[in-house]
Amino acid sequence: MGNAAIVWTALGIFVLGVRSTPGHAEDAELVSDQASCIEFSQRDNIEQKLVDFDFTSGCKTTQSCSVSWIVRCDGRAKRQRQSATVASGESRSIRATAASCEGEWAIEDPQWNCRTVGK
Repeated sequence: MGNAAIVWTALGIFVLGVRSTPGHAEDAELVSDQASCIEFSQRDNIEQKLVDFDFTSGCKTTQSCSVSWIVRCDGRAKRQRQSATVASGESRSIRATAASCEGEWAIEDPQWNCRTVGK
């Protein structure tokens, strides 16, 4: 699933294409298991300089999901990470913010994974 990073500048808003990648290459088995029962999406709120990353579970078991992203702010970049537990049939959101940025900003390169709780 592709997602877009948002970049805000004093001159306007630009949307940059980025990929959202579940896990990493070494997690190939994890990705194939969780990709079929977890839906990952993002909602951009440009005015408030934030992105909500949403996990929706269709899994039979509780999942521990995490997402990391890069916040670019005033010429600096920092990767951030948060986790959430998602029970069967539930949804959870994780919020990324660039509210402290005064100039150009971007929230980009989300990477996520989920694992069955107890494994």
